[in-house]
Amino acid sequence: MLYVLYIHVKHGIIINIIGGLFMKKESKIAFTLAEVLITLGIIGVVAAMTIPSLIQSYKEKATVTAVKQSYSIFAQALKMVTIDNPDLSALTDSSLSAKENSQIMFKEISKHIKKVKSCDVDKKCMGNTYYLNLNNEKVSNWDTYNNLVTGVLANGTSFWILSLPASISGEQTYAGQIGIDINGNKRPNKFGVDFFWFTFDIYGNLYAGINPHNQATPAGEYNNCELGGSGLSIYNGYGCSEWIITHGNMDYLKRNVRKNPSK
Repeated sequence: MLYVLYIHVKHGIIINIIGGLFMKKESKIAFTLAEVLITLGIIGVVAAMTIPSLIQSYKEKATVTAVKQSYSIFAQALKMVTIDNPDLSALTDSSLSAKENSQIMFKEISKHIKKVKSCDVDKKCMGNTYYLNLNNEKVSNWDTYNNLVTGVLANGTSFWILSLPASISGEQTYAGQIGIDINGNKRPNKFGVDFFWFTFDIYGNLYAGINPHNQATPAGEYNNCELGGSGLSIYNGYGCSEWIITHGNMDYLKRNVRKNPSK
């Protein structure tokens, strides 16, 4: 211990007098290299176990938000369209092609949404490859569907609209379908993961994952959104948008929600 005596002299001079010098050796705590490496290893293992799940959770929450936002955008737009057209079937014409009818509906709906661009010519708005269902089977390549009209919402979500008159679809209340890809033409291009399906009826009601004319598929069954199993439809994944709108999560990617919907 170092003792220093300060004497204040009359003229303001400070004189330091070393009264004594006693050095007490202080012990210092330190980690060995081995301890540091072990600690870093433990941190690495914990990070490897937790970070992937955190990233996946973040992606799922972002997807749920995008699907809900898109659903709200189109639901409101359709209601606005029905103000001047109470029966949407009046907008379609059986003498026109499916593409022409879709263009008419696209134009009417677009009046009430903020979109960045139309992609009728530039097909890169949607994935120009086969989309996969939840069974990982190749199902649809939207580039080959000449009756679709595509665009991009202000939030970056790509979408297409298909509208057919009842005389062609064979369904009296059916008006059309809307497909959305929340990350555009980026992969994975998979139903229930980044691609989601809506249908709408002639009264402007938008349905998530349900055909409004198909009474055999009641709401709550989450048809075509089934993880695992055998004999599943090639359209498995189309119905997952209903689960997201109803429950606000993507639990169908972790378990069979159709058999265990309440968990």
